[in-house]
Formats: sequence, structure tokens, C-alpha cells
Amino acid sequence: MVFASPAVRDDSSYLIAARARGVPIDTEMNLFMRLCRGSVIGVTGSNGKTTTTSLLGAILRMANPRTQVGGNIGRSLLPEVAAIEPGDPVVLELSSFQLAALAAVGRSPHIGLFLNLSPNHLDRHGTMESYLAAKMQIFAYQRPDDVAILNADDPRLHPSSAGCAVRCAYSVARM
Repeated sequence: MVFASPAVRDDSSYLIAARARGVPIDTEMNLFMRLCRGSVIGVTGSNGKTTTTSLLGAILRMANPRTQVGGNIGRSLLPEVAAIEPGDPVVLELSSFQLAALAAVGRSPHIGLFLNLSPNHLDRHGTMESYLAAKMQIFAYQRPDDVAILNADDPRLHPSSAGCAVRCAYSVARM
């Protein structure tokens, strides 16, 4: 089995060779999401993901010291996944690459935050539409009791255009 880093493109000669030999390919984040029993809060956007993830983690740790912070912020939570109990807060910074791959798992964070959208990683995604579609995976598999938080200043991130199936969708305006 190959666990591809989010930085490795799908058209990598190594991944192509693995696929040709029938080797399963997955990602660390996909495995974590399959195994995690905690309450996942996912943070994405073109800018501000790390700051927002860090602040949320610090605030939640004051209420619950079992809070875990990881994802694209630089620390894999796989070593701790077995110790994460149902209801433990888990705050994940999620890149467009991680989110695009997460579609294979069919899971989204219980709470998804989409902070903002500006041109980024177009060398990999090709178009803004493709980049936005990757980011929107944060909401794709939310359940009716999950929450989507979007930036009200950007019409592309309005709950109706995001296709959110959640019962409650909140929009936050830039401060």
C-alpha cells in the first residue's frame, strides 16, 4: 500500500507505477478520518487556515484538554487516533489537496469552516472551479446535524451555492 503525501500529484510517475501494479493508494488524512471517533472540526480556505486552526485548538483546550490539533498544520494525528474518544474535539487544518482526496472516504468534518477563497494552487487544480470543488469537499458528506460555516462576504461560499445538506448553515462576515 502507498500513502501519498498531499504534495504528490496524482500524475506522479510513482503513483502511476503503483496503480499499474494494482497497489492500493491512500492518504494519511483519509486513514485518520476513517479511524477517528472524535468530533472533527475542519478548517479550510485560501488564507488563514493555520491561524484559525491554532486559535480554535487553544480555545477548545481551555474547555477540554483532550482537544487534538493537526492536519495540514504540520502534525499527523495518526499516532493518537486510538486514544481519541467519541466527543473529543479534533481540529484539522485541511488543504485543497487533502480535501480532494477525502472524497474517497465519503466523510466530512462534523463542523466545516470555509474561511475565504482566492486563486491558489491553480498549477495543480487547473481552474478556480476545480480548486473550489476540492475545497467544497469539506461539506460534501456532512450529515443533517452537522454545521457548515462559510464566509458571507463571498457569494461563491453562500450556503445555497455550497450545496450544503446540513440542517443549520451559518455565514460569518469578515471582521
